[in-house]
Amino acid sequence: MGYVEHLKAMGYQVEQPMSGKISEWWAWYTATHDWYSSLEQSAADRRTYKVDRISIKPARMVCQEWASLMMNERTIVSTEDEAANSWLETYLGRSGFLSSGQRLVERAFALGTAAWALRVTGMAEGAALSPGARIVAQRFDARQIVPLSYDEDSCAECAFVSQVVAHGRRLTQLQSHLLSGDGTYRIETALFDDKGRPVEVPGIVPVFETRSAAPLFSLVRPGLENTHCDYSPSGVSVFDDAIGAVMLTDEAVDNMHRDIWLGQKMLFLDERMLQTDASGNVTVPRARDQQLFRKTEVDAGNDLIEEYNPDLRVTDNRLALRTGLQLLGSRCGMGADYFDIEGASSVKTATEVISEQSDLFRNLRKHENALEPAIRTIVAGILTLARTVTGAPLPEDPGGITVRFDDSIIEDAEAQRRRDLTDIAAGLMRPWEYRRKWYGEDEATARAMTEAEGSPAPEF
Repeated sequence: MGYVEHLKAMGYQVEQPMSGKISEWWAWYTATHDWYSSLEQSAADRRTYKVDRISIKPARMVCQEWASLMMNERTIVSTEDEAANSWLETYLGRSGFLSSGQRLVERAFALGTAAWALRVTGMAEGAALSPGARIVAQRFDARQIVPLSYDEDSCAECAFVSQVVAHGRRLTQLQSHLLSGDGTYRIETALFDDKGRPVEVPGIVPVFETRSAAPLFSLVRPGLENTHCDYSPSGVSVFDDAIGAVMLTDEAVDNMHRDIWLGQKMLFLDERMLQTDASGNVTVPRARDQQLFRKTEVDAGNDLIEEYNPDLRVTDNRLALRTGLQLLGSRCGMGADYFDIEGASSVKTATEVISEQSDLFRNLRKHENALEPAIRTIVAGILTLARTVTGAPLPEDPGGITVRFDDSIIEDAEAQRRRDLTDIAAGLMRPWEYRRKWYGEDEATARAMTEAEGSPAPEF
């Protein structure tokens, strides 16, 4: 039967019009595209040879850089409620949400779309609450996401496909986040073996009524327009417009490698310097390395040793590689200088860097604006499940969820903090507002920290 037939039997039209592009992007991301390996036939002996290109994986390099710029250990996620903020801080630290989120962003930028989907493990059977249950924000990339109900801007129902091992058997798991008649979400879980047959596994609940009206999944997409498919919830890869630059970069790397390999010094030795056995056979040392050769009568000269040093074309290859990397950075929204192998000629302040890399900073803001709602949605879902499933003492409405990205690369954070301290001294900013802004504390905690008797003013 398989998960596709299973979803169709439930009345859903399963289709992924972006599947072709997703497969293509994956091939460039992993450097497994057909372009990296070709078959060539020799005209002389009609034999076929496989020719492989080496790669520095430029497409993945771009996605890794965007992920590290957008989400790292300095990213702060907080809520307005003190209890919810304290619980959330503990959860994010224990679950490694931010570090795993960086890997999710990398996949989203590579394949156009990724997702968080919540699941709960360790629930007590038949109990109203399960304090020992664990909330897991599972990561999926575009190859594992099956949108079910959606429009151009949002996705209301979605299924996620993954591989699991249960009791020593590798199974395909389908988790569908579906809307019930009362407007709340339920999570249906189905398992299939390698022949597509449904499998029941003890301990796995087929249907979990979440009692949540808010979605417990969140799609992550780059802040780019999808020009391949209208009215699709899927995004596009950040290097979609830079495939030519990816090819040029790896072609330059491969050509440099070949020139270095072919450019090894070669020595031609006179026969008088070589060892000859009783049968007259001459032994050429290191002949297999193609570095030492025996002189023939035709090329024999007066010199006992002659050397040949091929041109490595270092300057030309370096220029080609630099051009490829500049085009790559430019077409991926990072600016032509981001991957420049020449490097900076001098140490620069953050303000100077900002003025020189305006493309990077504008696009970073654009991508952050697309990522922030996705983080808020999944964090709201985590807090809901914590309250309704584990019984955590959290309010039904924890207030607004704030995401503060680490923009120190695009903003002079040192200058900003000094300016805020100046505003505090001038009475334009209150100390608790400073703590909330820079430490991610809720208002009550920030007030308590700054209004306590003898509490020192913030310093930098």
